[in-house]
Amino acid sequence: MLAAQIGAAPTVTNAPLTITLSIPKSDVPYGSQIGYHIKLINRTDHPIDCGQDWSENVDVSYPFDITNTNGKEILPQLGLMTFGHSRSLKLDPGASTSWESALFPSEYPGLIPGEYRIRVSAQNPDNPRAERIYSNTVTIRIEPPPALAPN
Repeated sequence: MLAAQIGAAPTVTNAPLTITLSIPKSDVPYGSQIGYHIKLINRTDHPIDCGQDWSENVDVSYPFDITNTNGKEILPQLGLMTFGHSRSLKLDPGASTSWESALFPSEYPGLIPGEYRIRVSAQNPDNPRAERIYSNTVTIRIEPPPALAPN
């Protein structure tokens, strides 16, 4: 069962790529990792490049757009932006690929208890100058830490 609320479809019409984001738990304890699953589908009649680059465990090819209920963007905290590794991937027409990972609290120190909307984006593989392609939006809640027991 997918617990997180899934929002609207990608905003780019006739996009060559569909991105679907799912998060198995909509309620996440403060300080916990936020597990996620991303699926890409090639909607074109030709192969497209869906490669990935990572910097300090943050996927910079498919960045997350995280906003709180006031619309404030929560940015990742990155060090020197040295690329850790890359993965090349050509996706054939109609084919899909997916992966699972997690957002770590140390990467997003602005994630305090509250509600957040999360989506992921990618550069348009057919036209790098075109608008980015966005996934659906998922809503999560960061739960406050448990109260400290009285002495």
